[in-house]
Amino acid sequence: MSSSRPTALVTGASRGIGRATALVLAGSGFDVAFTARTVVEGEGTVPARTTREGEVSFGVPGSLATTRAEIEALGARALPLRMDLADPASVTAAAAELLDRWGAPNLVVNNAILHKPHARFLELDLDDLRESLEANLIEQIRLTQALLPAMIDAGGGTIVNLCSGSAVVDPPAPP
Repeated sequence: MSSSRPTALVTGASRGIGRATALVLAGSGFDVAFTARTVVEGEGTVPARTTREGEVSFGVPGSLATTRAEIEALGARALPLRMDLADPASVTAAAAELLDRWGAPNLVVNNAILHKPHARFLELDLDDLRESLEANLIEQIRLTQALLPAMIDAGGGTIVNLCSGSAVVDPPAPP
């Protein structure tokens, strides 16, 4: 089904800033493709805020299914795409599915992030750091590289990269 509406891709849109962005775009005339790891409501978890809190995770609301229903309730087309920044194949697959089904997006909002607990410098686990850097930098670039040629061929577009304030300020409480 084609549409004359502009299209956007919002990553990490099952909750938080990504979900809010996807809904604002849907209400502003965009059809919205969006990614998340959590497919079904009630399955989402995030780790503790800091390594000092130990190996605990917290259940969080939101899912591809829930965001899809909210976008469609606003009269926009929704294209949920399962993507996990810790899984490069899922990043490539999400980009390919978007391009195959809707073509080049007019707008890409790179919002998704792999959450790792904050740690003091001397307590930082280098494997966690490596995984975080690969997911939150390299996989964002992989996604953008996969979409950019089609966007250029279609006449252009906009790419927005977001970063949470928690990158520089320790969040005051669990999610």
